[in-house]
Amino acid sequence: MNFDQTGMCGCGAVTFKVTGPLIMNAFCHCKVCSRAYAVSPVHLVAVPTDAITFTNDSEKNSEIRTDKIVFCHCKRCGVNVYQHPLSKPFTVVLPTNFRIEQGDVGQMLPEELKPTMHINYENRQWDHADDLPKFKTFPSAGVVMNNDGSVKET
Repeated sequence: MNFDQTGMCGCGAVTFKVTGPLIMNAFCHCKVCSRAYAVSPVHLVAVPTDAITFTNDSEKNSEIRTDKIVFCHCKRCGVNVYQHPLSKPFTVVLPTNFRIEQGDVGQMLPEELKPTMHINYENRQWDHADDLPKFKTFPSAGVVMNNDGSVKET
């Protein structure tokens, strides 16, 4: 699927556009995401790193780097705009930052933005009884889990 969305931080100081192929649309249960956003799972969309462009003054954003990941956030409100796991060939953005409002209230995701899987399910904080595939780590590793966290027999 080709992806074309605009988004912004919480205060609107940082605006961006995401254009390119969608790599992954998932609920992430990893500890980095859970701790960074204080919630688990985190709904994220993965795109090629060059698919994200800032549409305003990039001086309004700031990066925090560790040896494993880069977080980009707004200097004014602190909302994360994207994160880039350095060991992965993608960058993730959060659909909650996309401009998909329906008037003054409502932010229902269109079908194409709804998550299609769980990743890093081994780190879940509770079992999720939905029909989405649950990958122990990433889909490329091929290990799928049941809702209760046991490895699914293939």
